[in-house]
Amino acid sequence: MAINTSMTFLMKGTLSGSTVVYEKFLDITSSPDLGGNSNKLDATTLSDKAHKYINGIEDNGDAIEFKHNYTWADYKKAYAEKGTDNYWAVYMGADSNDEPDGHDGIFEFKGDMEVTKDANEVDQVSTMTTRITLSTDVEPKIV
Repeated sequence: MAINTSMTFLMKGTLSGSTVVYEKFLDITSSPDLGGNSNKLDATTLSDKAHKYINGIEDNGDAIEFKHNYTWADYKKAYAEKGTDNYWAVYMGADSNDEPDGHDGIFEFKGDMEVTKDANEVDQVSTMTTRITLSTDVEPKIV
């Protein structure tokens, strides 16, 4: 069964004791690929008849990007996060009150956010892009 992408949220976490507590940060219009593929390392020897490979380290890319509808208030909120290594998550799914609960998936990571006001075009919604430079892996929260 397929799921709808509606009710997908960018969440910001704060450390409370030893637990990270997440709250909705900004509405998003698109989210990036979450997770990465391992680099492939050539493990072929001179006695092999075909190439052999092993998995190397996972590559999530250096940053992940989210698209947002632009408002000055949201831009300032995102800009205020620049230079701070924060806890972040993408929650997929909400409860019956439309509060994020992640019942369709939660992906957690840490990183430093930057924001860019996207170019304007005729008869288009004004948008902005946040980019989080990753300091950890993007990990699914398996409960």
